[in-house]
Amino acid sequence: MPSIPTTPLIYVDTNGILSAKEYGQRGGAIGDSSYRTRGRNYEELFELCMTKGFRVTTHRFALTEMLSIYQRWSYAQEKIKQGVPFDEVLGKSRSELERAFYTQANLANIVAEVDTWLTTWRFRSLVELYPDDSSPTPTSLSEFWEVTRIIFRYAHISAPDCLHAAATVVMQADLFVSNDQGLNKAVKQLYDTADFRAEVAPVLGFKPADILLPHGALRVQTAVGVVGRLRPNPAPGSPSNP
Repeated sequence: MPSIPTTPLIYVDTNGILSAKEYGQRGGAIGDSSYRTRGRNYEELFELCMTKGFRVTTHRFALTEMLSIYQRWSYAQEKIKQGVPFDEVLGKSRSELERAFYTQANLANIVAEVDTWLTTWRFRSLVELYPDDSSPTPTSLSEFWEVTRIIFRYAHISAPDCLHAAATVVMQADLFVSNDQGLNKAVKQLYDTADFRAEVAPVLGFKPADILLPHGALRVQTAVGVVGRLRPNPAPGSPSNP
């Protein structure tokens, strides 16, 4: 049976990483009050994890997602600086923002934003990218792909979100944190589905009763409180976990 991690692991989706990064770099200079509050809450979550020695992770695919999101944000930031209301800018469709971007900005600037995240963001050393280049991957590509395929059949979510959900299962994360309420609801239902547990467990070498799925899928405001109450899991064989 695969080993069970003893240090709590918090999985954060791409938008959470970006919210904290933007807030830390710009002090919430872009967006409305709810967006700034979200960025501040993610920073609080990361501070808490760093203080308690907890692990934070996201899928390496998030780097590609960041390029796509920055592609739209660069255009949005330019329009907001011109005085266009925040809600009006974000009311545009994804394709409208992407088409407008190509006529407004340099793609190299977007790559530079991700490079900055990789090298200078103060929480970068806290956030692990799955899979990690410096160590063996927890599972083979075929196993990860099989988990992703199973999730795609059970949950009505996008392919990128399936990758995030699969990573939480493969890495045995304690919590999944996202401010996408639709995604949270779908992932929580997934974790609570007995048939999903029974199908995915043997792929990773577990019995259905032994596989550890995340305790929940939470908004960051709720996650801060939950993480504040978490303690390291007792190691197998310890007095509290014989």
